Amino acid sequence: SNYKTDCANNDWLKPSSGYNWTLSPISSGSYGAFYVYSDGYVGKSYFVNQASGVGPTAYLNSSVKITGGSGTTGSPYTLSL
Repeated sequence: SNYKTDCANNDWLKPSSGYNWTLSPISSGSYGAFYVYSDGYVGKSYFVNQASGVGPTAYLNSSVKITGGSGTTGSPYTLSL
């Protein structure tokens, strides 16, 4: 279900206005995705049918290295320090 994040005031990944889609699908093979509004509200849409920005869902420290995978569902990245 939809919910408002408890860290909305401190989340620097959320958009400054409007909303962003995340790159994370709701489920495998899904046409839907999660979105984050500028007030911190997180929701899901089963149909991604509106133009909007796409924001990162995480940032990695520069000491984290990609050690394998191609970034696809069948071959996700593997990481190491």
